[in-house]
Amino acid sequence: MKHNKLLTLSLLASFLILISASFSYAANSVTYGSADVCPMPAGAKVYIPVTVANDAALAALDIVGKTVTLTNGVTVKVNAVVFDNLMSDVNVLDTRYPIDLVGDNFRFGAVKVAGVDLAVGSGRIATLECEFVSDCLLGSAGIEAATADFCGTDVSTAFVSAAAVAITPTVNGGAINVVNHAPSITFCPDDFEIYWNGGSVSVTLTADDPDLACGCDALTFSLVSGIGQITAAGKYTYAGDRDDIGCNTVVVQVADEYGGTATCEFNVDVLNYAPIFTGFTAGTETIACGDTVFTSWDLDFHVFPIVTDPDMGPQALTYTLLEWTGGGDAPILDPNTGELSWDPAFDSDYWGNHTVTVIVNDGAPLDECNRWNADTCSFVLHVVGFAVSVEKVHDAIQGHQTEVSVYLDSAMMGMWTYTEDFIGGFDILLAYDASALTFITAEPGALLEEFNWEYFTYRYGPNGNCGDACPSGMVRLVGMAEINNGVQSSDLITHPGELAKLTFLVTNDRTFECQYAPINFYWFDCGDNALSDVTGRFLYVGDSVLFFEGTPYPEDSWPYGFDGAEPNCWDTLLIEAQ
Repeated sequence: MKHNKLLTLSLLASFLILISASFSYAANSVTYGSADVCPMPAGAKVYIPVTVANDAALAALDIVGKTVTLTNGVTVKVNAVVFDNLMSDVNVLDTRYPIDLVGDNFRFGAVKVAGVDLAVGSGRIATLECEFVSDCLLGSAGIEAATADFCGTDVSTAFVSAAAVAITPTVNGGAINVVNHAPSITFCPDDFEIYWNGGSVSVTLTADDPDLACGCDALTFSLVSGIGQITAAGKYTYAGDRDDIGCNTVVVQVADEYGGTATCEFNVDVLNYAPIFTGFTAGTETIACGDTVFTSWDLDFHVFPIVTDPDMGPQALTYTLLEWTGGGDAPILDPNTGELSWDPAFDSDYWGNHTVTVIVNDGAPLDECNRWNADTCSFVLHVVGFAVSVEKVHDAIQGHQTEVSVYLDSAMMGMWTYTEDFIGGFDILLAYDASALTFITAEPGALLEEFNWEYFTYRYGPNGNCGDACPSGMVRLVGMAEINNGVQSSDLITHPGELAKLTFLVTNDRTFECQYAPINFYWFDCGDNALSDVTGRFLYVGDSVLFFEGTPYPEDSWPYGFDGAEPNCWDTLLIEAQ
């Protein structure tokens, strides 16, 4: 085969030797075709047409070219040539030599020996088989004219006319352009409506890309914005969440390996079931919305809402008093529990009918998608409460005495006119660390002095029967506005203030330096840390117990301790006057 090829080359050379000069004609050319292809792996094939234009019949042609990298490292090589189209007839330039390769250079040609000339005209004469050397790159490789050494002779593209005239044609280079095509979404779902508690979405999006068949590209889905999640393969899932209630736009993107993208947009509207307000309870009675409830002065009346929330949220229910059309002070509403309390005084302002409208709200945000989060009903209410606090003393000097006050704090003071709302006595039990503090004395506070309370005393030392669990130091404070000694001499307390002032000696033990020595409330039974009204009919027992920072004491299982009175203390006793 090599011998035949050399023979053919010799024949073509003999044509060229006959000519003393060569000529180039604008109408004579060789053109390598161009192709835009998708990204391909190394070894993939691309076929490039070779066309000629000749204004004279040709007896021979010799085509020499090379492959070059134009951009981004895209590299191809020529493997083979197939004569076709104008040279499909084997008699046209009947002696043909196959591709010859030297590095990036290639050479092929044909000579008329026993056949016919290539007629005047233009068209494809052959197709080059090119193979990718680079792997899955974007960019361009070129096919260009070349002058190269084949068999010891530098040769370049040339024609020989039927009249044995050498022609140097114009060579027009071609290019293999590796370009990326963007993907497209083939299935984007419609909008969804779900409820936040228990609702879900599961749907698979699909996409296509014309480059997928070429072996290098792949598609990956991702979530651009919105709720939920999506796998790389396109499965979108979402489970309802309280934080997503309302209109939600989801944008999903599919991307190929070369930066091409397409997006899909749909809505996932997350809805809420509003709470249902059906009425109230007052003791063992049920009050329907719209009912009329009868009560009287001097009756501490409590009602509790009957509310169901089908989806238990998204937030804890809150209650708001929307309207008060009655006289006197409005009922008190606990915004967290919905408990309504009303204690109408002996005052003509409270006479007659009173209407209260309350809304219960589950906290769901409202927008054009989620429109419901509340319901309304009617009810009556009021809360009575007091607070007792121990002063926090800063920078107490070791080895010196320091004073600590006990205060009565009440939001009620000065608000009511009926005397049963005023404090007439107290019994307070305090515990402290006797290794840090030594109790010296206690005396009536400024509040007792101002309102002429008749009795105050204290007791300290061992107290109660709690064994080793007892605090090391304890002091009990007892005060009464009146004692059974004749004409009343005390006045009603009408504002908060100091109930008692305690004096302690601070230890000089330096291990206590920069430490704090808490003074806590302590309970042995229901009567400890209690306030009495001025009539003796009502006893206010300590309920919420807080550290000095404001955080609650943890509950324990002991029948005595720091965490407040036990549940059996909460029965209400009403002593009727004889």
